[in-house]
Amino acid sequence: MNGGKHFGKGSAFPTFPEDDKQLRLISARFCPYGHRVHLVLDSKNVPYHTLYCNLTDKPEWLLEKSPLGKVPALELPNEDGCPVIMDSLAICEYLDEKYPQNPLLPRDPLKKLQEKNLAEKLGVAAMPAAFKLFVMGPIKSPGCIEEMEEAIKVFEDELENRKTPYFGGDKPGWVDYMIWPWFERLAMVKYVYGESHDLDYAKLKNLAKWIELMKEDAAVKLMYLDGETHAKFVKTKQAGNPDYDMLVKQ
Repeated sequence: MNGGKHFGKGSAFPTFPEDDKQLRLISARFCPYGHRVHLVLDSKNVPYHTLYCNLTDKPEWLLEKSPLGKVPALELPNEDGCPVIMDSLAICEYLDEKYPQNPLLPRDPLKKLQEKNLAEKLGVAAMPAAFKLFVMGPIKSPGCIEEMEEAIKVFEDELENRKTPYFGGDKPGWVDYMIWPWFERLAMVKYVYGESHDLDYAKLKNLAKWIELMKEDAAVKLMYLDGETHAKFVKTKQAGNPDYDMLVKQ
């Protein structure tokens, strides 16, 4: 699952046997939103096809499947009309309800809402900080590393309050898989900007332990890339020519 060539402009949508009812995940290898869906599918051992798309040279069929041209999108050949659903959180919630094995969200409505709200705090606080950190960088945006540390402190504090190794308890749950793609990518900071620019995990001890545990999770291992590899891709993106097929060439 680590590699896979990306479909680009002019490429045809692949054909599948009529009796092939496996899910078809339209994604991009370095997309953290698509990463979420891979984690949920893999954690539940649901078989699926992966269709990676080059997001700077998009295949024409992507707009047919996902009108906004965004990934991830999940095609459901096992449903009438072969519908496509979009938005990573919506897809993941659908999968958690459709495939009850290894449930990620609590079934209690209030607890379910609380877990979803906690995961969504990543977008409220950390996404603006991530933009400054990965698009502008600590030179153009002084203090962006400290801003990111402050943004993710809500998760540090939550682990402290829960007294559990994972947000899901004794094993990864909804929050763990929904926020992991961004924490995996935080490991690239020192490779992009140098050793002197990195998060201070001494102040985030619970998260530091959690990160090491997550690296050993079976679903995480299937998609895991180290910080140096993520940094190589980001550098191609910063140069204006993102190399989506970087892993295929290695």
